[in-house]
Amino acid sequence: MTSGAVLAGRTDAAQEVEDRAATSGSITTVAGASLEEVCAFVAAVAVDRDEQGKGQMLARLAFVDDISTWRQLAASSQPLVLVPRTPELAREIPTGTVHSFCVPLVAEEGADVILPPLDPSVLADALKAAGIEDSERADTLGRLGRRSLTALRRNIAIQAALHRPAWADTTPSRNFRSILLAGSWGDNAAGDRSMIEALTGVDYETFRDSITGIVDNPTDPLAIRTDGAWHLVSAVDAWMLLVSKLTYDDMQRFESVVEMVLAEGDPALDLPRDQRWRASIDGKVRRYSGDLRRGLAQSLALLGVYGGTVTWSGGASGAGFANYLVRKLLEWASADPTGRAWQSLADILPLIAEAGPEAFLDAVSAATTGEEPLLATMFQDSTDESSLFSGGAPHTNLLWALERLSWCPDYFGRAVAVLARLDEIDPGGRMSNRPAASLAAIYRPWHPDSSVDPDRRIAVLDSLRRRHPDAAWKLECSMLPESHSGVHFPISAPVFRTWRPNNQSVTYGEIWMTTTAAVERSIEDAGADAERWATILDRTSAMAPADRERVVAALDSIADQADLASDFRDSVWRSLTDLIGRHREFTDAAWSLPEEELAKLDSLATRYQPESAYLRLVGLFQSYTPHIGARRLDDHEGFERELGRLRVEAIKEIEAEGGLDAITKLARDATVPGAVGISLAHLGSSYDSELLGWLAIEGPDDLAETAMSYFSARYALDGFDLITGLLARDDLTIEQRARLLLVARENLTEVWALAAADQELETRYWMAFQPLGLGHDFDKVDEVADRLILAGRHADVLHLMSMYSHMEKDGPRSEGAKLIVRALDGFLADQAQSAAARGLQTYDFQQLFAYLEAMRDHLDPGELARLQWAYLPALGYDAKIPALSESLAADPDEFVEMVCLVFRARPGAEDVEGVEHHPDDEQRDVSMATNAYRLLHAWDSPPGLVDGSMDAEVLRSWLDRAMELLAERGRTEVGLQQFGQVLGHTPPDPDGGTWPGVVVRDLLEDVQLEHIETGLYLHIVNSRGITSRGLEDGGDQELQLSADYRARAEALADTAPRTAALFRRVAASYDRDARRNEDGAERFRRGLH
Repeated sequence: MTSGAVLAGRTDAAQEVEDRAATSGSITTVAGASLEEVCAFVAAVAVDRDEQGKGQMLARLAFVDDISTWRQLAASSQPLVLVPRTPELAREIPTGTVHSFCVPLVAEEGADVILPPLDPSVLADALKAAGIEDSERADTLGRLGRRSLTALRRNIAIQAALHRPAWADTTPSRNFRSILLAGSWGDNAAGDRSMIEALTGVDYETFRDSITGIVDNPTDPLAIRTDGAWHLVSAVDAWMLLVSKLTYDDMQRFESVVEMVLAEGDPALDLPRDQRWRASIDGKVRRYSGDLRRGLAQSLALLGVYGGTVTWSGGASGAGFANYLVRKLLEWASADPTGRAWQSLADILPLIAEAGPEAFLDAVSAATTGEEPLLATMFQDSTDESSLFSGGAPHTNLLWALERLSWCPDYFGRAVAVLARLDEIDPGGRMSNRPAASLAAIYRPWHPDSSVDPDRRIAVLDSLRRRHPDAAWKLECSMLPESHSGVHFPISAPVFRTWRPNNQSVTYGEIWMTTTAAVERSIEDAGADAERWATILDRTSAMAPADRERVVAALDSIADQADLASDFRDSVWRSLTDLIGRHREFTDAAWSLPEEELAKLDSLATRYQPESAYLRLVGLFQSYTPHIGARRLDDHEGFERELGRLRVEAIKEIEAEGGLDAITKLARDATVPGAVGISLAHLGSSYDSELLGWLAIEGPDDLAETAMSYFSARYALDGFDLITGLLARDDLTIEQRARLLLVARENLTEVWALAAADQELETRYWMAFQPLGLGHDFDKVDEVADRLILAGRHADVLHLMSMYSHMEKDGPRSEGAKLIVRALDGFLADQAQSAAARGLQTYDFQQLFAYLEAMRDHLDPGELARLQWAYLPALGYDAKIPALSESLAADPDEFVEMVCLVFRARPGAEDVEGVEHHPDDEQRDVSMATNAYRLLHAWDSPPGLVDGSMDAEVLRSWLDRAMELLAERGRTEVGLQQFGQVLGHTPPDPDGGTWPGVVVRDLLEDVQLEHIETGLYLHIVNSRGITSRGLEDGGDQELQLSADYRARAEALADTAPRTAALFRRVAASYDRDARRNEDGAERFRRGLH
């Protein structure tokens, strides 16, 4: 145990002890968990300072436990730092001496220095520096040290028997044995209390009174209480020391409790997946806490690990009993055909797998058989599930359980086989945790997460190839080398079993051997499957030269087979040419194959090359950037020129081979049909008539797109005369004429004039006009917008105006605002599609309404507020709606109407004289209510705000009218709360900056209405928003806020007592949040999360 470990997170305390020790005659009391820990701390301070070259304290330090020695040292004339190790010696500390004294205490009351708990992160770093190489173990020990330094010392001691705790030296009572079996539980959870009573046989209050101060004795505790729950300080420690004391009767009670707690179904599963986040709100929660579930599952695992040496009558062992309980628990789960019982066990599956590996593997194997295997229900993250609140997927815990078992050589084969079977039934989903990913991590050649040697792994792989060929193929592919395969995501490791090796290393020989094995088996399993060979060839460049030779030799050996399908030949040829092109494109890259190897691949590709020109060349039109052996990163223009030349040559060959039919097929098959049209255009005008015919095809069509690209390219080459010449023909349809006009993007003025000559042509033109790509300096935006509005394309206008709204050099214009208003009104009237379906996003609407807000003075009064009300759903959660907000602040009648849309009248309001009943009290329009809620949430213009200052008279008049109307409608309480929330947006005093300003403070004192104050309180606490913090940060943020609001309350206590009381209420809320966050952080620091 190094000084750095004992001082972890105790820098301030160490400095104070050092400073006090340097002062003659000082007496410093130091309180810690135990006298022994305090002495270790003082010694660590001295050693640490000595290592820093400040050895005065270490040279003067003496720990004394003998009275005669104490008296001799106390009489010495040389100044010493004396530490009395017994209370008797502490009582004999002299006065007027040159010495300084550090007195260890356990009680914190009145101590000069109180030792804080060790910082787990700093402690872990200190342990790593001291020689603990396993980072994960160091982190675990760091959290154990946070719980108890004594337990940490015992855990890392060479002779742990020399440090046995007092609670292990006597026969433990039933209460102690029950604590061991429970592991952890919620102190205030009624269900947990009943289970503790079942284990102990006594009332819970009696049990707790009997253990408090004994099991949690800070000197060396068995259990500690954190965040309202009891936990074993070191479960492994406790089980190693106490497992032999368990009785058969203990096991019978343990079995009963395990069945009741662990076999409890999860009520949250009764809710639809996208509603399960509401489980705690709707009361769909388990009777027993997660602490007790984890504690019992942990105990079950530890019984399986350490119970092998414990036997009872009949030869039953603790480990056998654990396996029996796991089998019984999983039989219960498998008896439920819906799969919900298995899903209910998901949170503890990794632990019960460690508890009873044999029983677990038997149950999982049985539940994956048949055409509709039961465990298929564990996969619940389907790709069509888009809700953020749909919850996790229970299959991940099942995978972690099997991953843990795979570390054991005895269970490796079975665990891997079950993972392969799960891969077969996995429907796929959003999460990356998949059975195939688990297998890939276990078999990763350069970092296998496995304790078995490579020969065994390959033997198991061969078994999978026979029984689970598809899963085995995916596994083989994952083992093939990749150019960028440096990311390692480790699998789940056992927590209590010692299956995982402490030090894992892989030799280059092992990497090459397993990679070669994967290459050989993938070649064999690829057979005549073109897709599989494409996968192999895609990885070929990252293979070792010998493995590449194996791939080339295998393809070479089957190249001349007469029965080889043409589709297979074509696919292999494409994969080979793509590989060759990619490497020739990046010849100077480190990963690029040398030319001699590419020449061999060229020779092989020639043997697979299709005879058909079409099949050879269609690939040039299947990608915007096909691999052609030319550089495209540093010479894009050169690449485009070369690609264009190759495509033109390809068109010539395809045409020569198959004529127009082949060109038509190419246009249909191409991923980039526009490239076909552009290439054809470079052959001259011979295809004008045929492609004019394609322009007549209505609707989205590959041939029509090809023709549009063809005539666009012809227009670029020959100019607008080409278009006017073609339009002179009298045999063209409206569709053809419109499309010819559409390609002439550089002559819009002439085009629009031609279109205007024929109303039907004009309509068709503007229905198809593409407003994107007009350029940032396009100066006819208003004209295009107007025409598109007339054509009914309101969504496109909104897109256009949103895009150009921030490009206007002179800022927003009234003409632009009026066009936006027309488009918004038109869009409301034509809601055949949602805004999202038309590509409009919240950002677009925010941009448009910001534009309108800037032009509010140029719009009709109330028009902007009307549109903001209509588009509230599209403006997002934090909508900025100044016009609508100000209209609410100006009109209390409108405010009350919004409140009535959102909230029902209070119960019994109909019995109050003068209540006016409205039809909407019983049957309210949901959409109107939702919009009203959004408006009240976004309302940030308080009544009485005039030119940035509050007018008390206007504010009070508005409130009086609102209260009158709210009372008539039976909604006084909720209405005043909403009013209180908008007061949060009032400005501070102009002189001193006090918030809320004097107008609001006086209003609160005058009206003394609790509901207004509650609303203002809600605004304050809710406006804080989302916070971020480290896992160990605790509640420091909230404590700072609490101190701030208490200071505000103190400043206003005399002049505005109700505002001061409100601030104290806010401070108390932050105090509660601080305690909750601190409790959660302490759980993490202690490793109890």
